[in-house]
Amino acid sequence: MPWLFMLLLLLSGCASHPKIGQDAGFGAVMLTPEVGLALSAPPAELHNSQWQKRMYVTKARTQQALLSQLAIDNDGELRLALMSAAGLPVFTLSYRVEQGVVAQRFIAAEDLDPSYILADIQLVHWPIAQLNNQLQGAQLHQYRQDGELIRELRQNGMTLLDIRYSDDAVILNNKIHHYEIRFEEVRP
Repeated sequence: MPWLFMLLLLLSGCASHPKIGQDAGFGAVMLTPEVGLALSAPPAELHNSQWQKRMYVTKARTQQALLSQLAIDNDGELRLALMSAAGLPVFTLSYRVEQGVVAQRFIAAEDLDPSYILADIQLVHWPIAQLNNQLQGAQLHQYRQDGELIRELRQNGMTLLDIRYSDDAVILNNKIHHYEIRFEEVRP
């Protein structure tokens, strides 16, 4: 059960922040009191795609392994299942712009807010221009350094989070809430 504690610890810090308004009233996430990301539909190039990732979540020097499976259908509906490393379900979520985030939890956790998990997924996978249109109070920048693709969310010159893409993994380092997620492909 240490993975459950780690997941709750990771997400409880995010869940206490208020949400920002959005035209349809769904799915905007406050990353800081001044920075918000309005969740958006998957870009067309991600429709009809699916992938499985191992996620290593590190917070307060504790690391837990999780498995995730994400699928985006032809209509742009996103579905995510998150499981413990042993294959036990943690939660599932679906997202459509018209309905917002709909989650089914398999554990009792009032502070678990799947919108923040979806925000991290969008920051990693959605195109930069689309994300910057959805961000309030900060800008996402993308550049290459020593052959590595890097995204940084910046507010007034300060980096709030960075995402590093390498051949082996994608690493999201959230400097605001002090956690890191390492995404690795599941290979046979």
